Amino acid sequence: VTSRQQLNPDLLANLRKILDSVPGAVLALSTSWRRLPPFVRMLTAQLSDAGIAPAVASTCSVPFVQSCTFVSGGAADDADFAAQRAFEILMMVEERRPLAWIALDDLNLAGHRHSPLTTSSPTSPVAPPSVEGGPWPLAIPFDRFVHTSEDEGLTAQCAEIAIRLLHEQIHGQTSSTQEGATESESARADIQ
Repeated sequence: VTSRQQLNPDLLANLRKILDSVPGAVLALSTSWRRLPPFVRMLTAQLSDAGIAPAVASTCSVPFVQSCTFVSGGAADDADFAAQRAFEILMMVEERRPLAWIALDDLNLAGHRHSPLTTSSPTSPVAPPSVEGGPWPLAIPFDRFVHTSEDEGLTAQCAEIAIRLLHEQIHGQTSSTQEGATESESARADIQ
């Protein structure tokens, strides 16, 4: 992968379809690319070419626990990275407090082996910063997650699932939104 890589226009169209399905929806980056300015510039340019507004935010970076012994014998594996990314996303959701949100990822952020753990678990692979509201889960809830394929990316089928999940959240919360909230306020969604 290079910073000159062309993203698949069909997959970008699927992302745009999700964003267009919810008025006020925005994109936040949780990809490891968020740490590499050339990749962020490339991504922003290609999103723009596809008619997609740039990401409004990026997740923070949470370190692994220094004393953690990984199952793979020392190097972090997909489940460790999934727990780390899920926690980073959940921290952003807590900070932004969108009325609806989903996470799209080719790592299984909902069903990895650390899913039952929290940040206070002795075997947690991530080192939580001092934030209120803990202990924090290390997995995205299944009703907020769309597992994409590393080989196929954000397919049309994944996009339809994402749209359904967002609409279920919005319509489920419509009755509990404050009186006087505008339609765009009650439909604001973050796509991570």
